[in-house]
Amino acid sequence: MAEPMVATREAEQWGWEYRGREIVVVEQSDPPVPAVPPPTELATLETKRAAAVRMRPVLIWTMVAAVAATGVVGVVVDPLIALVPVVVAIGLGWLCWGRPELLRRATAKEHQLWLAHCVSTMARFERDVQAWQQDLSDREQAKSLQVSAVRPWVPVGPVTKERVDLYGGTAAGWRAALLAMGSSLMSAGGRLVVLDLTQDSVIEPLHRMASDHGAPIRSAVVPDEARSLNPLAGLSDDEIGVVVAEGLRAAEPEQTESRGVDATLVQQVVECLTDAPVTFTRLHLAFQVVLRQLTPDQRASLTRAEYTRLSDLLSEAARRTAEARLFRLAAGVQRLAAVTGDAPMDGWEDDDVSLRVFELSHREPELTASLLRHLLFQITMVRIQRGQLSGRGERIMVIAGADAVARPELERFDSICRRNGIRLCCCSRICGTAR
Repeated sequence: MAEPMVATREAEQWGWEYRGREIVVVEQSDPPVPAVPPPTELATLETKRAAAVRMRPVLIWTMVAAVAATGVVGVVVDPLIALVPVVVAIGLGWLCWGRPELLRRATAKEHQLWLAHCVSTMARFERDVQAWQQDLSDREQAKSLQVSAVRPWVPVGPVTKERVDLYGGTAAGWRAALLAMGSSLMSAGGRLVVLDLTQDSVIEPLHRMASDHGAPIRSAVVPDEARSLNPLAGLSDDEIGVVVAEGLRAAEPEQTESRGVDATLVQQVVECLTDAPVTFTRLHLAFQVVLRQLTPDQRASLTRAEYTRLSDLLSEAARRTAEARLFRLAAGVQRLAAVTGDAPMDGWEDDDVSLRVFELSHREPELTASLLRHLLFQITMVRIQRGQLSGRGERIMVIAGADAVARPELERFDSICRRNGIRLCCCSRICGTAR
């Protein structure tokens, strides 16, 4: 038979989160830029032509002066010497009209060459732009296919292997969270223990699903109308003393008397009940005997030997000193005796169990429910401390309605779970309500 797979944090799914569709955004490279050649040579020619045009008026007046000088020199001085101003006039005429014309033609030719170069450059630029757009389109299409393949709903789980506290929400939300978390853990071979103190049956959907799939389950509802369960079954005398004293004290936080003394009194009374399993009914009768409220003929399920031991348990002085404490313990035990019986509360035995459920019935009034709530909490803590929830796979202890338990008790419970390799998850309706 193959060993079940051990659950891991990656396998846990405590719910689902809608991430939505990712917006398709691809990293773009810089678009191509047209490398238009600068008209450097054209600008130089244009500058020279403009300068020549600006000098034309000066050159014209100088040429006129040279022509006039030619006439004067030719008539007055010597016709041969008059050739000098003629040459000067001809040079000035070329500078005035010839050179600007040559510069204009050179500029026009250079402009045509520059335009041809620009046309060639723009053709290459258009091809580069088309290639860039095609590459961008291909990458966007690939990204779109990748995004469309991703599910918009993703599983979520705890980010730590340590204790997890869930605050707020409603019973419906807790049902959904426990269903998602529990089904994920159980399918991966994990072990889930749920202590439902809410009276809202928040574990019911997970319990039904696990039952439909044939998973090994142990469950107990307290109190159970079909059979009267005995929550004290399987506990030692010392454990019963601690469980009863701590449970009754937690239900009445205003009490200031020593819990150690309460636990010792309960333990001493339980040690006298050796002829049959300890139940709350027998425990209540035992307290009545200690308080001198029952005669031997009224001992009911107590044996004569037990009655004798209980009668001799405390001296008269000790009984009177502890009488108020005994009355308080007897009153709490009486309430618990009314809703419990002698049938063992199963669920603690067998290691190969995927789901263990201990649920507080929704039919109980608040006063009795408060006693049972703290009693179940204390019993669970004692059972974990003795190592009864050990086994293979990931183990998680869920307390639904943890805000009914005092904060120091939760911290102690968490410490015990850590030492036994169990992860604790506390579900509370309101943050910070624990005392």
